[in-house]
Amino acid sequence: MTEHPTLLWHPKPDGVNSYRETPLPLEPHEYHVIEVHDWWIVIVIVNGEMVYEGAGPVKVYRSPTPF
Repeated sequence: MTEHPTLLWHPKPDGVNSYRETPLPLEPHEYHVIEVHDWWIVIVIVNGEMVYEGAGPVKVYRSPTPF
């Protein structure tokens, strides 16, 4: 069985217009993305755990491709 993982799409710290996709363990709807000016935060809704804090833009989504 193939799985379409949840991905966090975010800028690489060392690149201009360069992005990384990082797999996350929960479903996309279990994360909340917050933008405060140019700073982005991603938290787990249930427990408030921060999984990302940094430059944006950022999005959490279901991968269209299984892996």
